[in-house]
Amino acid sequence: MKALIKTAKWISRKLLPARPSEFPNSSAQIRQSLENRLGEQVTFIGDLSDGADHVTKIISTRERTYALKLPRRENDAPTLLFRQRFAFRALEGKLPLPEIHLATEYYILEDFIGGTLLHEATPGEDAEQRIFTQLGQYLKAIHKTKTEGFGPIELDGTGQFPTLKTYVKAITDRWLPKWPPLGLLSPDEFNNLHDYLQRNAHFLDSKDPVMLHGDYEDHNIMVAEGDVSGVLDFADLSSGPAALDLARPFVRHYRDGKFECLLEGYGKIDPEELEYYAVLHCVRVIPRHANLKEKQELDHALEVLLDIIHPDTSNAHRFHSQH
Repeated sequence: MKALIKTAKWISRKLLPARPSEFPNSSAQIRQSLENRLGEQVTFIGDLSDGADHVTKIISTRERTYALKLPRRENDAPTLLFRQRFAFRALEGKLPLPEIHLATEYYILEDFIGGTLLHEATPGEDAEQRIFTQLGQYLKAIHKTKTEGFGPIELDGTGQFPTLKTYVKAITDRWLPKWPPLGLLSPDEFNNLHDYLQRNAHFLDSKDPVMLHGDYEDHNIMVAEGDVSGVLDFADLSSGPAALDLARPFVRHYRDGKFECLLEGYGKIDPEELEYYAVLHCVRVIPRHANLKEKQELDHALEVLLDIIHPDTSNAHRFHSQH
């Protein structure tokens, strides 16, 4: 853990200081800032992704092609960009990550990784199994890094909350009150949800947090020629129990067989702990899906949630039956 704290301090010193009014709000400002910093002529700027917290752009110069990560809000830039560098430094050589060429207080410029985002790819069955097995191996490599604290990684390299209980309480205090106005659960189902969370609160006794990707889903995985070519976007880097990270792909690939392939690469897990964090994940993503009118994603996550919290269904049977 001391090594990670040292890494955090090193990264803070290495970030190139911002210049007055350098936060780029237009293509012209991006071009000017990069050309001043790189000493290369920018020939093309295009959009790659459009996330809630940051955007990613493709940048071409006469020398090479880059990916630019730019936080949407200037105040968020230091933390989001720190997490990216912190993760890359800690995980160097352990999984396919792009090389960072330029890191300022406002943006990061890294290698452009070729391939296709996994959620847009159509690999054959054998390639798909291989890709998800690789993803399990890479996630295990991330989780081998011990951390301190719980929740989003802060600028000192530790989680925001002192205990897992305080972190999860912050999640439920924020998101559970949003549920009744949505009308997605009957009163009995909402009571089942509360009972389920209370009944499984013993999973919050963990005192051994590890590094978590925070958004380990298909839209952050690049694939090429039937293999994983890049693991992207560590802006949600966190500290906590490994099952919390596994919950996202578990919910996304509930009953489609892909999560089973991921576990072949990852190894054994506690199915009841995994389901607990899957419910917690659904508690916070379902209101988001409802707000964004993402009906397909909402219906899927709601199905997973109801399947798990149903009082008459065995956890172990449900987990194994999906395969």
